[in-house]
Amino acid sequence: MNYVALCDDNSYDLELLGSYLRELQDGSNVGIVPFSCGHKLLQAYRGGERFHLVILDMRMEKLNGLDTAREIRKLDSDVPLLFVTGTAEYALEGYTVQASRYLLKPVDKQVFLHNVSHLLQPRETPSRYLSFTCSSGLMKVPNDSILYLESFKRTVVLHTPKEEHSFTGRIGEIAEKLEKHGFVRVHKSYVANLCHIECIYKETVRLDNGHSIPLGRHYGKTVQAAVLHHGVASL
Repeated sequence: MNYVALCDDNSYDLELLGSYLRELQDGSNVGIVPFSCGHKLLQAYRGGERFHLVILDMRMEKLNGLDTAREIRKLDSDVPLLFVTGTAEYALEGYTVQASRYLLKPVDKQVFLHNVSHLLQPRETPSRYLSFTCSSGLMKVPNDSILYLESFKRTVVLHTPKEEHSFTGRIGEIAEKLEKHGFVRVHKSYVANLCHIECIYKETVRLDNGHSIPLGRHYGKTVQAAVLHHGVASL
């Protein structure tokens, strides 16, 4: 699912652009999340929600689109930003926040949908994050904050020192993806961050938060080599 945040304080324009997106939704896996002001969009961001695309009106009252975008960039440096507004006056400023597109109102529906479709094309996720889609939308968790991941059939649970996130996935594919970023598969159902492994002992991997996870018999040699290379104690 591709989640699109649509933010405009003009109710007519919000509904119009939303109706355009719903046409795209009919043939694509798109979720539309409307916001009537920049403050509500930022509140969602600060609550952990992430999007595949953010569409912003530039000239909103209270908090304009450019200032909203600047705050978004502090929380998400990679999300594509599409500005839609009634004047080209601030177009150049839009690129100071790495805006991907700038469309003038009244928006041509086909031009709008073409740009949205293009910006929703899969892009390589920066290696410093693990991105996944869960019930809250698109999430991006910094690799260095991940303690470990565990799987229950097709459900993967990601553990950080403060929270957990569940999403659908295959632990083997995730392990392969994260291996080059300092993670090791310690069990058929567990992948651990080498930065958070305190030591390994017999059939247990102890983490620096005090938690222990199982060490699979068939993974012992690989894990020992990885942790020793990483400078972790092996008892």
